[in-house]
Amino acid sequence: MSLRRVLSVALAVALAVPMGIMPASPALAAGRLTATITPSAARPSTGWYAGAVSLSLVASDTSVPPAADLGFNTVVVGPGGSVATTDYAGTTNTVVPFSAEGTYTVTLTASSTVEATTAVSTFSFGIDKGKPITTPDVVAAYSGPATITLTPRDRPVGTIAAGSGVSQTYWRILPAASFSAGRIVPVPVAAGNYTLQYYSIDNAGNREDTGTANFTVNPYDSTPPTTTAVNLPAGWSKNDVPVTLSAVDASSAIKWTKYSLDGAAETTYTGSFMITKEGTTTLSYRSCDASNNIETSKTASVRIDKTLPSLVATGGGTYEG
Repeated sequence: MSLRRVLSVALAVALAVPMGIMPASPALAAGRLTATITPSAARPSTGWYAGAVSLSLVASDTSVPPAADLGFNTVVVGPGGSVATTDYAGTTNTVVPFSAEGTYTVTLTASSTVEATTAVSTFSFGIDKGKPITTPDVVAAYSGPATITLTPRDRPVGTIAAGSGVSQTYWRILPAASFSAGRIVPVPVAAGNYTLQYYSIDNAGNREDTGTANFTVNPYDSTPPTTTAVNLPAGWSKNDVPVTLSAVDASSAIKWTKYSLDGAAETTYTGSFMITKEGTTTLSYRSCDASNNIETSKTASVRIDKTLPSLVATGGGTYEG
């Protein structure tokens, strides 16, 4: 090839690459760190695990190429407010197990001096391995309407770790097939021997072993007594009126009889008494039997007029017989 031809080719190449623009060299993309905490089991909605759990801690960098000094550290606030800080310099992932009961807050910070930035992730949870305990205030026998109260607590007295708290309590009275939710149990009305079963579940999902309590319902009276005001005059009386109240009950003894005059405070009846006020007096009375059945109040009107009539003459004139 002639010298002129070589120079022409060289010039053509030179003209094809404008002066001052060189082919680009690989460049770092904008740095972006991430800090990820992944539990070995999905976090329950309550935040409480019923057993040990492990956390996978990962720091990553999407820069190209990634930062050479990428690392992370953790701060763990554990049971009783304890604080533990761990530096994982030069490490991008690890797995940390947790098994002791209590509450935790784990803060993961990914960092890079090259990127001059950090990324932070936080994960809070609790571990509760214990079953709740439920106590019924049941008595051996019932002789009237009553309820049984179930009192649950999540941890036995004296344990160090605080529990997750009671979520729900369930009960049934045999032979019922299913349990009902609640802490108040109505005692059956029918006489007989009964077995109460109950249990509670805490916020970590720990289920208490089913507890049992036996009790008896004795036959009892559910009918209130009947009280009568004896021999009250039907109309007006010109004298003081004696009042005698008589209460009867077919099944139980009379516990008390009370009365009131014209809406005043009730007085316990201990025997016959007199109404002496002229005019109309409203007598109210009722009784209660030994089974605590209370009668609906009854009323009667007592009318007394002790004043003699007077004759008043009007007009004039003479009367001759």
